[in-house]
Amino acid sequence: MGAVAGALAIAAVGVAIPLLAGGSTAPVQQRIGPVLPSGLPLLGATPTTIAEASAILGFEIPRPDDVLARDDSIVGVWVSPDNGAAAIDYSSGIRLIVLSQEDQSSDVKGHFGSIAASIPGASVQTVQGEPALVLPENNPGNGCPELNAVCIPKQENRGSVTFWLGKLEIKVLGHLSSDDLLRVAGSIK
Repeated sequence: MGAVAGALAIAAVGVAIPLLAGGSTAPVQQRIGPVLPSGLPLLGATPTTIAEASAILGFEIPRPDDVLARDDSIVGVWVSPDNGAAAIDYSSGIRLIVLSQEDQSSDVKGHFGSIAASIPGASVQTVQGEPALVLPENNPGNGCPELNAVCIPKQENRGSVTFWLGKLEIKVLGHLSSDDLLRVAGSIK
């Protein structure tokens, strides 16, 4: 995963871990939640429409069709062309983030498993036949055990489900149960 994609992935998770900032190879310790300090859901994002975001990114943005998230409940759309990403907010509080990725891990399940092993309450499930990383909301953290270890402080973060749909990395976030988030993720087409 590229540096920017990694930063976006961390933004969706809402955990504090070393990440690469601005393409640099120097790690930076930073806490990034589901909304960046700029108030935008993605780095370099601008408000737009679904049609405009699809045209800018060059692909149809897959969206859920669930009682908690469907087109008639969209309250905001953002696009970040430099990052190949779009974000959609729904009236239920769900946020969908879609990232165009060319360098998907060849072992997604193993990659997600290693992440889940380091985050309390996290698990690897299946969405649309693909491995999915499921992170619970309000992460209890790990107590920041060692100076050089990944420090995950207690948070009031959104839960999330992350999976791949073709070459697109899909993230469904919300202050909802993992079951609800998995159901919404399963409805994405």
